[in-house]
Amino acid sequence: MPPSKKPSLKVLLSLYLKEKYPSFINGGELEQFAVTQGHKASTGSRRCRELADEGTLERRMNGKSVEYRDKEKGSQPERNPANYRCCRCSKDAIVFRDSRPVCQKHLDLAGLVGGIMNLRDSNNNTLLLT
Repeated sequence: MPPSKKPSLKVLLSLYLKEKYPSFINGGELEQFAVTQGHKASTGSRRCRELADEGTLERRMNGKSVEYRDKEKGSQPERNPANYRCCRCSKDAIVFRDSRPVCQKHLDLAGLVGGIMNLRDSNNNTLLLT
Protein backbone atom coordinates (compact mmCIF):
# COMPACT_ATOMS: atom_id res chain seq x y z
CA MET A 1 0.00 0.00 0.00
CA PRO A 2 1.50 3.41 -0.98
CA PRO A 3 2.18 5.94 1.80
CA SER A 4 -0.63 8.45 2.30
CA LYS A 5 0.04 11.79 0.64
CA LYS A 6 -0.05 14.87 2.86
CA PRO A 7 -2.56 17.57 1.76
CA SER A 8 -1.07 20.67 0.15
CA LEU A 9 -0.47 23.80 2.21
CA LYS A 10 -3.23 25.60 0.27
CA VAL A 11 -5.72 22.92 1.28
CA LEU A 12 -4.58 23.03 4.91
CA LEU A 13 -4.80 26.84 5.08
CA SER A 14 -8.24 26.81 3.49
CA LEU A 15 -9.50 24.20 5.98
CA TYR A 16 -7.98 26.12 8.90
CA LEU A 17 -9.75 29.32 7.85
CA LYS A 18 -13.05 27.50 7.28
CA GLU A 19 -12.92 26.36 10.91
CA LYS A 20 -12.37 29.95 12.07
CA TYR A 21 -15.07 31.53 9.84
CA PRO A 22 -16.42 34.26 10.12
CA SER A 23 -13.40 35.69 11.97
CA PHE A 24 -10.51 37.27 10.09
CA ILE A 25 -7.15 35.69 10.99
CA ASN A 26 -3.93 37.70 11.07
CA GLY A 27 -1.33 36.76 8.45
CA GLY A 28 1.26 36.15 11.19
CA GLU A 29 -0.94 33.48 12.75
CA LEU A 30 -1.28 31.80 9.36
CA GLU A 31 2.52 31.91 8.95
CA GLN A 32 2.86 30.15 12.32
CA PHE A 33 0.32 27.56 11.19
CA ALA A 34 2.41 26.94 8.05
CA VAL A 35 5.52 26.44 10.21
CA THR A 36 3.71 23.88 12.36
CA GLN A 37 2.87 22.01 9.14
CA GLY A 38 6.54 21.83 8.15
CA HIS A 39 6.66 24.75 5.69
CA LYS A 40 8.45 28.09 5.74
CA ALA A 41 6.48 31.08 7.03
CA SER A 42 7.05 32.93 3.74
CA THR A 43 5.54 29.99 1.86
CA GLY A 44 2.43 30.24 4.04
CA SER A 45 2.14 33.95 3.21
CA ARG A 46 2.55 33.25 -0.49
CA ARG A 47 -0.11 30.53 -0.48
CA CYS A 48 -2.54 32.85 1.34
CA ARG A 49 -1.98 35.54 -1.30
CA GLU A 50 -2.55 32.98 -4.05
CA LEU A 51 -5.78 31.77 -2.43
CA ALA A 52 -7.00 35.37 -2.12
CA ASP A 53 -6.14 36.06 -5.78
CA GLU A 54 -8.06 32.90 -6.78
CA GLY A 55 -11.10 34.11 -4.83
CA THR A 56 -11.02 31.35 -2.20
CA LEU A 57 -10.13 33.74 0.65
CA GLU A 58 -11.07 37.31 1.53
CA ARG A 59 -8.16 39.64 2.27
CA ARG A 60 -8.19 42.95 4.14
CA MET A 61 -5.53 45.27 5.45
CA ASN A 62 -5.51 46.16 9.14
CA GLY A 63 -2.94 48.94 9.41
CA LYS A 64 0.25 47.38 8.08
CA SER A 65 -0.98 43.83 8.72
CA VAL A 66 -2.99 41.62 6.44
CA GLU A 67 -5.90 39.46 7.57
CA TYR A 68 -7.64 36.61 5.78
CA ARG A 69 -10.85 34.65 6.12
CA ASP A 70 -12.68 32.04 4.09
CA LYS A 71 -15.16 33.39 1.56
CA GLU A 72 -18.72 33.17 2.78
CA LYS A 73 -20.57 30.22 1.34
CA GLY A 74 -22.83 31.18 -1.54
CA SER A 75 -21.10 34.49 -2.26
CA GLN A 76 -20.05 34.99 -5.86
CA PRO A 77 -16.76 36.64 -6.76
CA GLU A 78 -17.12 40.09 -8.26
CA ARG A 79 -17.29 39.92 -12.04
CA ASN A 80 -15.46 43.10 -12.97
CA PRO A 81 -14.00 42.98 -16.51
CA ALA A 82 -10.98 44.97 -15.34
CA ASN A 83 -9.97 41.94 -13.27
CA TYR A 84 -9.75 39.71 -16.34
CA ARG A 85 -7.74 39.34 -19.53
CA CYS A 86 -9.37 39.22 -22.96
CA CYS A 87 -10.49 35.73 -23.96
CA ARG A 88 -8.74 36.18 -27.36
CA CYS A 89 -5.49 37.92 -26.39
CA SER A 90 -3.57 38.98 -23.27
CA LYS A 91 -4.90 42.57 -23.03
CA ASP A 92 -7.08 43.80 -20.17
CA ALA A 93 -10.79 43.24 -20.73
CA ILE A 94 -13.25 46.14 -20.69
CA VAL A 95 -16.62 44.32 -20.96
CA PHE A 96 -18.12 40.84 -20.94
CA ARG A 97 -19.44 39.44 -24.23
CA ASP A 98 -21.56 36.33 -23.77
CA SER A 99 -20.03 35.95 -20.26
CA ARG A 100 -16.49 36.10 -21.69
CA PRO A 101 -14.08 39.02 -21.05
CA VAL A 102 -13.23 41.06 -24.18
CA CYS A 103 -10.68 43.86 -24.77
CA GLN A 104 -11.30 47.06 -26.76
CA LYS A 105 -9.64 45.67 -29.92
CA HIS A 106 -11.83 42.57 -30.06
CA LEU A 107 -14.87 44.59 -29.08
CA ASP A 108 -14.19 46.89 -32.07
CA LEU A 109 -13.70 43.87 -34.34
CA ALA A 110 -17.02 42.44 -33.17
CA GLY A 111 -18.67 45.77 -33.96
CA LEU A 112 -17.29 45.71 -37.51
CA VAL A 113 -18.89 42.34 -38.12
CA GLY A 114 -22.32 43.88 -37.49
CA GLY A 115 -25.43 42.51 -35.90
CA ILE A 116 -26.56 42.89 -32.32
CA MET A 117 -24.04 41.81 -29.70
CA ASN A 118 -24.83 40.90 -26.10
CA LEU A 119 -22.28 42.87 -24.03
CA ARG A 120 -22.13 43.52 -20.31
CA ASP A 121 -20.27 46.23 -18.41
CA SER A 122 -18.76 45.94 -14.92
CA ASN A 123 -22.19 46.40 -13.29
CA ASN A 124 -23.60 43.55 -15.39
CA ASN A 125 -25.72 46.00 -17.41
CA THR A 126 -26.48 44.85 -20.94
CA LEU A 127 -24.98 46.95 -23.73
CA LEU A 128 -26.31 46.60 -27.23
CA LEU A 129 -24.24 47.38 -30.33
CA THR A 130 -25.72 47.41 -33.81
